[in-house]
Amino acid sequence: MNDAGDNYEEAIQSQRERIRRESLEELLQRIGKEDTPLNIAIIGMPGCGKSSFINTLIASITGEWRSYAMAGSFGGMGEHKTNHIAMYRKEKYLKHARDVEHLMEFNFPTILDMSGISDANDKDTKMFLDLVFSGRIPENSRISDILNHIRENGERLNNLYPLAESNIRVDRIIFVVSASNSSLPENLMQAVRSSSRSGQRDIPLFGVLTKIDAPFTSEENEYQEFISSIRTHLGILDIHLLRCTNYCDVNLREMNDEIRKNIPNIDISVLRGMTQILDPSITVVEYNRSTSNQMDAGGILVLAFVILMISIFRMLF
Repeated sequence: MNDAGDNYEEAIQSQRERIRRESLEELLQRIGKEDTPLNIAIIGMPGCGKSSFINTLIASITGEWRSYAMAGSFGGMGEHKTNHIAMYRKEKYLKHARDVEHLMEFNFPTILDMSGISDANDKDTKMFLDLVFSGRIPENSRISDILNHIRENGERLNNLYPLAESNIRVDRIIFVVSASNSSLPENLMQAVRSSSRSGQRDIPLFGVLTKIDAPFTSEENEYQEFISSIRTHLGILDIHLLRCTNYCDVNLREMNDEIRKNIPNIDISVLRGMTQILDPSITVVEYNRSTSNQMDAGGILVLAFVILMISIFRMLF
């Protein structure tokens, strides 16, 4: 009887491994090899599972969990472990992959990580988000310094943080929410949604719902209302809300320390969700401000000419 049970478990595990490989292959086909890798900003409140999601995303791709983004806070004292703008390029997070040479050929994204942001929709928050999304903040900049500059300099920020080719402009925004907390950061969600569509670029916005293995409620109707509220505040389709469980202290202990073998069920949902998020058919809309400015200038000239002609007409007649 035990042998039959063992064989059944092995068959189930083998099927999950196959689905994981197929999901990864689908992602590889979707992102391709020819275009420039996308830049993804991961945004969320403290404790939402943002850094754990980054580690989970990388583990799902590479087949091995490693701690790239430092998750949690120091000793529960509320101090963020990520206190600067951290960027994870594929050259860094793929080098330990099992099939590194093959994976390096594909356009895996650069991931931007930062500390959790408070639930606010004020001017300072929007200015900070605008700086991040427009690529004005250099890598490894301290977030506290940026916020101080915002408070002290206001509208002169563009002089302090000019556009540079070495900086990274954001091509995708992922807002992370925890299923274990019924309270949504509605103000921050509105700020991110607004900033994603301001300026000269309209950046695609997606959602990630973490900790679905420990939801705040067991009531299905209440949980579905919660998901609907996430979609409404972010203004996204259901297909653009990735639902997942992160690798964390609990399930990491289930992994074999020697083999470091991943849990397929976790990887599959993440890989399928990222296939949607990294779809190259979804593009950033670049607004042609120079053209509109030229039209505005031309309109002013025409209006000035009309006023001048009216003045001359009145003087003559």
